[in-house]
Amino acid sequence: MSQGGRDVDPALLVDHLQRLSLAEGNGWHVSTVQAIAGLTPRGPVAALPGWPCIWELAAHIRYWVARMTVVLEALCRGGAPPPRSGTDWPQVPDAPDPAAWACLQAELARALEGLPGVVSTLKPVHLLTPSAGMGSPSALYEIHGLLAHTSDHTGQILLLRRLRCVWPQ
Repeated sequence: MSQGGRDVDPALLVDHLQRLSLAEGNGWHVSTVQAIAGLTPRGPVAALPGWPCIWELAAHIRYWVARMTVVLEALCRGGAPPPRSGTDWPQVPDAPDPAAWACLQAELARALEGLPGVVSTLKPVHLLTPSAGMGSPSALYEIHGLLAHTSDHTGQILLLRRLRCVWPQ
């Protein structure tokens, strides 16, 4: 199936989504999971004036990856997704909390690992269907938006790490 003369291939989208969480080891990019790896809880809660902190960015990415997973699962079932819950900028602890930071890291990794599996079940017709509850032209549009959104915020995390001289290994 094509959209505007371009093929719509769920497998290609799955490949792009996997790159957000998987390390390629070839120097092309740092995955989202790698971007937050190795940080102690103190670093992610320290904010620069006017910037979200790393913890906020990681929680925001996790929220939207999890939300898109729910939306796309509903699309596969032919139903509407449940209404959004909570805020897409979840509260950050006032003090560093090692257990909460480890939990957020694990939740983000699971969300990023799970989304490609959901996308792999979509048929091209699903991709061209408007995604209920998102108010956008298509699920394909939403997936591309999520890729850009996650890449943007991962870049912000890396910039904050660079500014703090805590570059991922």
